[in-house]
Amino acid sequence: MDIVDNVRSGKYRTKLDYPKMNNTCKCGNRFKEGDSFCSKCGSKVEDYKAIYKEQLKTYREDEGKLCEKFRKDALKDVGLSKHEAKDRAFNMAWSDGHSSGMEEVYYHLINIAYVITGE
Repeated sequence: MDIVDNVRSGKYRTKLDYPKMNNTCKCGNRFKEGDSFCSKCGSKVEDYKAIYKEQLKTYREDEGKLCEKFRKDALKDVGLSKHEAKDRAFNMAWSDGHSSGMEEVYYHLINIAYVITGE
């Protein structure tokens, strides 16, 4: 399977759901802006924020690992994995293409690799 197929199949996309801040206490009461404690049961709002932050950290770490896997696979595929300009080439491709997705980054990387290697 080539890089484009891997991108389209979701190989480089996290399977984790993006975390959502839970604004409802275990007792069912909704937290209001500025609350430190639940007005019904006394639970700390900060505990819920800490859970959210940890879930967000886990999500971003997984996303980062998959992005790094894409980077390594793409650089290898275009023949730049051992080239001294690989980081600069990938960063240029990422900068130019990431807003349109990893597939577009890959296409930019192909063009940059051609300029660098002539192949």
